[in-house]
Amino acid sequence: FQPERFAPDAQADRPRYAYFPFGGGPRLCIGEPFAWMEGELLLASVWQRYSLTLAEGARIEPEPLITLRLKHGLPVMAARR
Repeated sequence: FQPERFAPDAQADRPRYAYFPFGGGPRLCIGEPFAWMEGELLLASVWQRYSLTLAEGARIEPEPLITLRLKHGLPVMAARR
């Protein structure tokens, strides 16, 4: 996994449909705008109320399947702000 390939300056080198989680072309997912909005609202709500830190000893290891996931999940410690 190379997160830098999603940087704005790398976009020109990337094929048009190299990454399209909601489909591409004429058959776009009609729920895409709602999913992005819902994700932003959820993250904003969590970050307003909690301070998140990675759990001690936790490893972040990507697991590429049909979609990219974290092999061991994302164990975090949440502390109220």
